[in-house]
Parts: sequence; C-alpha cells; structure tokens
Amino acid sequence: MTTQKQQNGFTIIEVVLVLAIAALIFLMVFIALPALQRSQRDAARKTDISTVAAAASDYTSNHNGNPPTSANVLDNYVEKMSEYTDINIRGNISATIDSVSNANNVDVWAQAKCTDNADAAERGSPKQTAVLGELESGDVYCKSV
Repeated sequence: MTTQKQQNGFTIIEVVLVLAIAALIFLMVFIALPALQRSQRDAARKTDISTVAAAASDYTSNHNGNPPTSANVLDNYVEKMSEYTDINIRGNISATIDSVSNANNVDVWAQAKCTDNADAAERGSPKQTAVLGELESGDVYCKSV
C-alpha cells in the first residue's frame, strides 16, 4: 500500500485565476475613475455658475433692479470659485445663445432667461439675467436669475 503525501499550496491555475480576477477589478476601477472625476468637476462648475447667478441676483437687488455692467462689480459678491477664472458680462441678448465665450468663463447676459432645458439662454424681461457656463462634457449649463 502506497501513501501519497499531500502537498499544501496553490496550483498554478488557482494563482492565474486570482490574478485574472484582480486584473479585471483594476480595469473596472481605471475605466470608472475618469468618468467619476469628470462628473465631480461638472458638479463644481454648476456650483460656480450658481454662485455667479446668486452674485448677479444680489447685485441686481442692491442696485434698483439694474443688472451688473462689468465683471468687477461682481467681485464683491462672488466669494469662491473653483473652476472659472473669468466672468464676462454680456450685453442684451438678441438671439438664443447656446455657447460660452470660453470654456473657463462664466457669461452673464442681461435681459435674458434660460430655456426650458437649461442648456441655452434667450431674450427675457429687463429684470432677468441668465448665467451660462460650459461643462467639461461640452454641454452648456444655464441658470436664470
């Protein structure tokens, strides 16, 4: 009667299988991570647009309903911006606007309002102001005041 000694350890197939599963997990993380970061940056940009919209609203209410006339006047009202480096004050809107002057800008349009799906601005009443900014996805986000 022969007895076989049992060896402890993993077979090569078990090791390869574990490595393959680990590689799939890493691959899924590296694919999902940029999309997650992009959505976080878009959320920060939307917050910046809302901050500028609130500043424009504060300015308008403190100046007898007159919209801001230059970016400098909004500096006292804007506390913190994460992404945007420049605020552009635009004139009265004459047609539908669905773009921004520069990807790192927030455009403030007097006498304008956002369209129903908040991706463009159109002519509004004299007391309305639209604030537009471009998201990283290339879409335009609009906030009415």
